[in-house]
Amino acid sequence: MAVPFPVSRTILGSAVAAVLLLSACGKKEAPPVAPAPVAAKGPIDLLGPQVGPEIPPLAAQHSQFKCLIDPVNYQLDLGNMGRNAVVSLPKIGAQQIAADALLLDAASAEDASQRIMLAKPEYKRVPPKCEAYALSTRDAKLDQNTALTEYKTVNGGTELAYLYYAVSKAKPAYEVVAQQLFPEYGAEADTFKRQDLLKTIAPAIDGNIKSAEGKRLVMFEFEGKLKHYDAAKKQFPVELERFNIAPSTYVSWRKDRDNAPDTGSYHLTFDMGGRKDLNYEIPDESAARALEGELSQLAAAARSAYAPVAIRAYGQAVKAAEDGGNKVVMVRLVQIDVMDRDTLRQEGRQFKPLFSLNLR
Repeated sequence: MAVPFPVSRTILGSAVAAVLLLSACGKKEAPPVAPAPVAAKGPIDLLGPQVGPEIPPLAAQHSQFKCLIDPVNYQLDLGNMGRNAVVSLPKIGAQQIAADALLLDAASAEDASQRIMLAKPEYKRVPPKCEAYALSTRDAKLDQNTALTEYKTVNGGTELAYLYYAVSKAKPAYEVVAQQLFPEYGAEADTFKRQDLLKTIAPAIDGNIKSAEGKRLVMFEFEGKLKHYDAAKKQFPVELERFNIAPSTYVSWRKDRDNAPDTGSYHLTFDMGGRKDLNYEIPDESAARALEGELSQLAAAARSAYAPVAIRAYGQAVKAAEDGGNKVVMVRLVQIDVMDRDTLRQEGRQFKPLFSLNLR
């Protein structure tokens, strides 16, 4: 026996109207097919472009882009990070080169901005502003055949300053360069004597720049620590004491006394190819054991927990440009030698590196 189901007048009236309408059309329509369930993507952010959750592979043709991050909204994100620290965007390898700027590889400025927002969706509220990095060396060709003995040592900021003008082809502001590099000019208060002094300094500046044009193959030395073998990572960690040699790091020589040149605005920065650090990967256990033995002897002689090493970095000055008020020379590294520090200090002695990193 069927049990009657109570139906309201409103529902019944709607049903009758629907039947009459279908009859008037002469056909019945199939009920709509329920859409396939869609995975939840979280709340839609109406303040920025919509991007998918996955980061696409890097395009074959790419370059470097500098992206400015809004400093007000994200200063807590970047402000306390060390220079060149890989910030909270490891998936795309974005690196911090300023308190409000990241550097990364991308196919275009738009692609760079999109990749950052994919790696950190909250940046969509104030999308990063990206532009081609003036010092990118992706397309620079290296002279692979020159012997390392032909590389000229950069001993300080004065040589770096002249190298900047040689590589950039920028015309120097003689008064500024004289003030920076010639202490006697900065110490002279008499206006007319300064003018006379500048007449003799300007030709010297031009001559030094011309001389630097033939010294684009550069080498510089610095000190570091070779630490014991990390079996889990299969590498020997290298820590630096003075310079921080890593992609997009800025290195400069500071003024250390009153009568020294003021070269703090001249910087070296580095292209290391695909490398991110100087750590020496050595998966072969027998070779690792041999180097560990040398390291232990050096550490014991120095009465230290690590081996004090000297590092020679060889590279080619391929570009120069102003970046954020700094005059920067980009050096594309080709080889790094790590050796016993005491051996290097013995002049005239042939040295054999503990290991070398080929970055060509």
